[in-house]
Amino acid sequence: MTVTPSPLRISVVVPTYNRSRWIRPAIETIRAQRYPVSEIVIVDDGSTDETEQVTAGLDGSVRVIRQPHAGVSAARNRGVAESTGDWVAFLDSDDAWHPAKLAVQVAAVASIPATRWCAAAGNAIDEQGRVLPDGAGMAGVFPLFRDLGVEPASFLRRWLADVTVTHEQSRIAGLFGDAFESLFTLNYVHASSALFHRDAFLASGGFDRSLHVAEDTEFFHRFAAQHPLLLLLEPLFGYRIAHGAALSNASSVVPRIVNALTSIDRALAARGTPSASEIAASRVARVRLLRRQAYARLTELAPQDARALLRSAMASGGAWDLHALWLLTASYFPVSFLRGLHALKRAMRRQGVG
Repeated sequence: MTVTPSPLRISVVVPTYNRSRWIRPAIETIRAQRYPVSEIVIVDDGSTDETEQVTAGLDGSVRVIRQPHAGVSAARNRGVAESTGDWVAFLDSDDAWHPAKLAVQVAAVASIPATRWCAAAGNAIDEQGRVLPDGAGMAGVFPLFRDLGVEPASFLRRWLADVTVTHEQSRIAGLFGDAFESLFTLNYVHASSALFHRDAFLASGGFDRSLHVAEDTEFFHRFAAQHPLLLLLEPLFGYRIAHGAALSNASSVVPRIVNALTSIDRALAARGTPSASEIAASRVARVRLLRRQAYARLTELAPQDARALLRSAMASGGAWDLHALWLLTASYFPVSFLRGLHALKRAMRRQGVG
């Protein structure tokens, strides 16, 4: 059955920091939406490039808020606080939307009135907007699906039920349900795909402004503790990663893991009374993250920290498998030897080996 949605007043919040090159393309993808937005709110988070000049040249339909640099969480929260729509969509300033993105999401939330947030699949794109090799779909934006050897929709059907959204003459596949337990395995919601009921977002407390990496993982999991997720499986946004691949920056690996561990504790607290299955999933996630952190600290030539993290992982229910035993053994190697191993590994990567 085709659902004719009531008009929704949608505010679009665009946080930006030193992305002057991408501001206008981002605004163009918002203006190209088949569903008209009520307002566009750009939050310039203390940019030091030409962002101020670029945004000053935008017409009055775009509201620009400038603030001292405080991070993307603070910028998103500020944008929502100053928005006026009933629903809020986020678009990171270097990403792009499919023209039907909001129209499809409006039809989706109208078809399931209990929905308070709706996300969608996307594609990883280059500077020209072309889909990268292996960049299509959810596994393209979130490669951990491939690392785990699972197909996203099949994996998520363990928790979410199939739904179909009718938009114009198209039938769009989606999933709906309690995403809380699945998010212990990985975060598969991108901010540029998300549409939130504004009141529900504000009631949640928004993003934690003290977190500058993995802030989305923490917020989405905490929000999912209280609200079922409507996830559309059709790619409706482009995640641009060609300008630096910040997510893979080695310097942010340990902070991301630390914040992801914080996310586990906060999600469980937000749930209130998690089930036995959810508690078990949280323990598996904790062990995996502690082991990743141990490896990262070993890479940073901090073997004592690596050993302590491994022991914490085992105390949380981990097993001394071959990989853990290898990490433990390597943590007793001299630092000079570890440094040589890392140099050899980097050289092999440069030569395309391993």
